[in-house]
Amino acid sequence: MVQLNIDVGNLPIIAGGDDCKIWDIDSKGVFSVKYAKDTIRENAETLPTAILFSRPVVHPTLSVQYWKILAKQCCASDDNVIKKTGRCLPSMCHLCRRGCETLGHIIWQCRFAKRIWAWAARIFNLQPREDLVASYKAAKGCSRMIKDLWLVANLAITTELWRLRNKVYFEDAVVHWLGFKGRVYQLIRDNSIRMKGHMNNTMEDLRILNYFKVKHISCKVSSPIEVRWCPSNQDEIMICCDGASLGNPGPTGVGVTFRDANAAVLGVLCVGLGLQKNFYAEVCAVIYGSMLARRWNFRSICVQYDSMSCIQAF
Repeated sequence: MVQLNIDVGNLPIIAGGDDCKIWDIDSKGVFSVKYAKDTIRENAETLPTAILFSRPVVHPTLSVQYWKILAKQCCASDDNVIKKTGRCLPSMCHLCRRGCETLGHIIWQCRFAKRIWAWAARIFNLQPREDLVASYKAAKGCSRMIKDLWLVANLAITTELWRLRNKVYFEDAVVHWLGFKGRVYQLIRDNSIRMKGHMNNTMEDLRILNYFKVKHISCKVSSPIEVRWCPSNQDEIMICCDGASLGNPGPTGVGVTFRDANAAVLGVLCVGLGLQKNFYAEVCAVIYGSMLARRWNFRSICVQYDSMSCIQAF
């Protein structure tokens, strides 16, 4: 403070009150500007839709186009123009020449849109939804590569439908089904280069990936590992315990299961420890389990645990 020309004898007097923490060290024990900014700023709520179309598997150009069309409602469809200007305008879909032009009609209700969505549903054997999150959840149980390909297909069809509408509206272009389907197919195939996941070792996955000519196909092979444990001896209680934390440090808790010699569950224990580190929770799991077993007058205790460092410390 002296080197910074601060008068130590003339510091401002604190008015009093309770202390409050405004800046703390990060998980590595360092005072950083980034951590201070994250501490004092108010984090905005992240929408589930934004998490999907901003994933690394989606090209930034495709994600920005989808964000402007559906997330921000920036497209100048007839219903948005009427809503913003307050004027009554004649409206007609420029793709099917039927019905009023709304964003929902262009993307879903239009005859041309129904045809392209039906094409995607036949290829993936999945049913698309108007909500992107619900449509992505339709691929639950599929491999990571099929999920990513299905997500890209939903974004590509939406953006290409709006682009086709603009070409018809501003350039008087003629709608050609084969040309439009070819552009959607090429857009899905181009984004497949960014995929890093694995496929399932099934003919269904191979059929979909071969249709889009996806390269670098890899199967995730899992080798089963045999795990066994034996019941405790007579007049002995077995404690199966573990601790965990959401972050390090973070909210922590422990869980303990008590079994007898017949592997019957005698009771369970769960304890919340607040904001602690992971190793602290691991140790407390053994301590709390042993304390409760001792309270039940068990003198012979067998502890089953998966942390060698915790076992050595105990």
